[in-house]
Amino acid sequence: MTTIGDELKASGKGGKVYGVSLKDRSAILPAGRSADGAFWLDNGRFVSSSWYFPALPAWATAFNAQNRADSFAGAELTGRTMPATPGPDLYRAMDSTPFADQLVLDFALEILKSEALGTGNSTDLLAVSFSAMDYLGHDSGPDTEQMHEMVLSVDAKIGTLLAAAERQAGRGKVLLVFTADHGVAPVPEENVARQLPGGRYNGEDERKVVNQAMVAAYGAGEYFLASGDIGYYLNYSAVHNSAVTREQIETTAAEALRRLPHIARVYTRTVLEQGLVAGDSIDQRVINGFNRQESGDLVVLHDPNWLGEGSGTTHGSPYSYDTHVPLIFWGARGLVTPGVYSRYVGIGDIAPTLASLLGVAQPSGATGRVLQELLP
Repeated sequence: MTTIGDELKASGKGGKVYGVSLKDRSAILPAGRSADGAFWLDNGRFVSSSWYFPALPAWATAFNAQNRADSFAGAELTGRTMPATPGPDLYRAMDSTPFADQLVLDFALEILKSEALGTGNSTDLLAVSFSAMDYLGHDSGPDTEQMHEMVLSVDAKIGTLLAAAERQAGRGKVLLVFTADHGVAPVPEENVARQLPGGRYNGEDERKVVNQAMVAAYGAGEYFLASGDIGYYLNYSAVHNSAVTREQIETTAAEALRRLPHIARVYTRTVLEQGLVAGDSIDQRVINGFNRQESGDLVVLHDPNWLGEGSGTTHGSPYSYDTHVPLIFWGARGLVTPGVYSRYVGIGDIAPTLASLLGVAQPSGATGRVLQELLP
């Protein structure tokens, strides 16, 4: 599938396309296959792939030679102090701090300057992902003092990047699209302290209950191959009776799960492949997230704010706290029409809308709609 960057390049209307992030996937996927480069942070330095070029551009090598990550050794944040010595321990510790995002910002500014983005007659595209918040959010949840500090830091960095882009390209010539890839669940313990529902379930206990039900129905055996965040992979070959269908095996496991507390819904592979669901918004999100080659044979939804054992928090459910993200198109009049819209939109609408604004083909896998309400 193509990206906006790919289509911009293919149209002949585009100039340069770059992506940068703390994470490899967050740099590569927004930029695309045809991009001029994608860069991510690894062990304190920015790296890329030979897919884009055989060696880093000279300006990127010079940036890395400054060893900017090492300047954060011993630095202090709310409730944390960075390792005092430059090296792998420091670089890992930085991943969940504003310091990692500062490096991403600095590198993005270097791309702007060294590649002269926004100074030509063609449209340039720079995709920047500030990902440190994701690492911190998993560890601490969305309600800590550290997270509040992180939000303020990211806000300031976005302002710095926007100001730099406008200085270089000129006021009124920059279009920003701002969003996130997911929300996050509150830490269950925090919810309980607020007298709200929530808690943690034991996944191993669930697997034991299901395996016992399968043994009772089909004989001794190990009926699980693996488990994921919201799904189980079944060992169909453990059932030696050839008259038993895959659908029957899945149904037996699903019924055992549905008898357990805090299980909201259980979907079987057969049901999802055939689309045999009621069709409310929760069902639709589960169907959208199901992949025949990769997803489990059972998709299990727990009650809202119930997470697996351990600490911290995560995402991946179809509930509002995981699926509600901001979506902002920011630009001068003539680029977008000002307004605040309360109707439902999805991040899948970004690519078709950008394609319309840029006058290029929609990416090959686009499924969203053009947000006509914001077109000039």
